[in-house]
Amino acid sequence: MNFQVFYLWEGNESEEYIEDGLRLNQLRLRVHELGNKGIPENLVIPEEEILREDALLRYLQKHQLPLQPESFVASRYLVVALHAMSGLLFYFFVLVSGSEMLVYEQRHRTVVNGFPISFMKKINSKISIHFIHIFTFLVLGLFFGGVFVAGKSGIGNFSSPVLIYSDGGYEAISTVHYLLYVLLAMALITIMLLYLSALLNLIFKNAYANVLIGLGLFLLPDLLMTVGVESAWLYPIKYVEFSNVLSGDIANQLGNAQIDYWYSIIWLAAFSLLMISIIYTKTKFPFIRTLMIRRNEESDA
Repeated sequence: MNFQVFYLWEGNESEEYIEDGLRLNQLRLRVHELGNKGIPENLVIPEEEILREDALLRYLQKHQLPLQPESFVASRYLVVALHAMSGLLFYFFVLVSGSEMLVYEQRHRTVVNGFPISFMKKINSKISIHFIHIFTFLVLGLFFGGVFVAGKSGIGNFSSPVLIYSDGGYEAISTVHYLLYVLLAMALITIMLLYLSALLNLIFKNAYANVLIGLGLFLLPDLLMTVGVESAWLYPIKYVEFSNVLSGDIANQLGNAQIDYWYSIIWLAAFSLLMISIIYTKTKFPFIRTLMIRRNEESDA
C-alpha cells in the first residue's frame, strides 16, 4: 500500500502501481479464503470490491492506459447518460409511447382497416414504426449531447474501461463495447415493452389502463419480494434496469449469481416471444372458436 502511494506521488510510475495493486489484491483474496483471521472488521475489504479493482487494474495494464482518465468528456458523458435512463424512466417512456398503439385505430377508423392485412402483420408493422421512432430520437439525442460535451470538454478516450458483472465475477471492457451492449439491451427492452403494450391494448382497450398496469407490473416484483413471495417469472421485468444488470446489483438483489448481461438478454428475448405468442393466441382464438362451433353445428345437422 505504501509503495502504491509512493508511485502516485511520483506521477509517472503507473506500471509499478498496477503491479503492486495486483499483488495486493491477490493477498487480500488469500486472506478472505483464510477467513480474515486476526484482521479488524473495519479493515476488511469486501471481496466484491477487490474483484472490481483487480479487473480494472488488469485492463489498464493490458491496454497501457492512464490510472486517472478525464472525468467530464464525451465518452464519459454517454455512459452516465445511458445509466441515468436505465430502469423506470426508460420503461415509462416506452410504455407511454405504445399506450395507444391499437386503441387509437379502434377509435379512429382509417382506410387501412379495409386492407386485407392480417392482424399480426398489422401489430408487427405498428411495433416496427414505434421502435424506429423511439430509437431514432434516442440515438440522435445521445449523438447531439455527445457532440455538445465534446465541444466543451473534449471527446475523451473510448478505450477507457467500464466495469461489468459477468459470469459471477467482474470484467473491464472498453467504453465502446459498453455503449454497444447498452444499445442492444435497450433495443430488446423496447421491443419487449412494445409487445407488452400491444397485449395490454388488446385486453383493456384503454391508454391509461395500459400505463398504470404496466407500471404495476414493473413494481410488482419488488412488492412481492418485500413480503417474501418468490416471483421468478416476473424477473425479466427487472432486467429493464440494464445498468444494474451490468453492474451486478440485480444479481445481488435477487440472489442469483447467473444474472449477467447475456443471461438477461436471453430472458428478455424469451419474454418478448411469450408476449408475441399470447397476442397471436388471443387474436386467433375467436376464429378457432367460431370454426369449432360451425363444425359442431354441421355434424349435428
